Amino acid sequence: MGTLLGHIVPGTFFTLFSIWWGFSIAIKYYRTRKSRKSYIYHSTTAFPCLRCSPCRDIPMESYLKLFCSIVGMLGEFITGFTHLYDERLKRKVWDFGENNAQHITMFLGFGLASIFEILVHFKYSLPGGIEFLANIIAYGIQAFLFHFHLHGRNEIDIHVHTLLVYAIVFCMIATIWEYNRPNEILATYARIAGTLLQGLW
Repeated sequence: MGTLLGHIVPGTFFTLFSIWWGFSIAIKYYRTRKSRKSYIYHSTTAFPCLRCSPCRDIPMESYLKLFCSIVGMLGEFITGFTHLYDERLKRKVWDFGENNAQHITMFLGFGLASIFEILVHFKYSLPGGIEFLANIIAYGIQAFLFHFHLHGRNEIDIHVHTLLVYAIVFCMIATIWEYNRPNEILATYARIAGTLLQGLW
């Protein structure tokens, strides 16, 4: 159950959010091009609800990402405990799964990035681009964990996880590009493509 949860929840999380980002950025870019003012496209790590929505001034996406991260952490925490018989100690002992701890750390990274997005939305005094840096760190944590997530696995599983690490590193590089070139729509779409790839993988 824990392994299934550890693969399906993050995959669904990344797939749905990348589709939402692609849809939102297309609308945002279209509106900037259609506008008669000399407005320049500027990327963000989260996108508001559509203008017709009553909650467009609330960072719903960031709240939803935070909620998903908390649900993922709780799910991994609950399913991580096992009560197995230890031959050496001759009694049952509680143990917490290493994979579950790694998945909790991954969810925590994206949860913290969501908190920074919320703080930036409400214009707290924070360094410029802190939400991008938080997401870069979240992808970095994920890449680091998946790189060392291969112990004791068969060759096919190792190969699949190695390719996933490449997709995650691509997301991290794309977000660095987006942070340095916030007016480049291709940088945002590179992050979206990388996130969709790792979600579907």
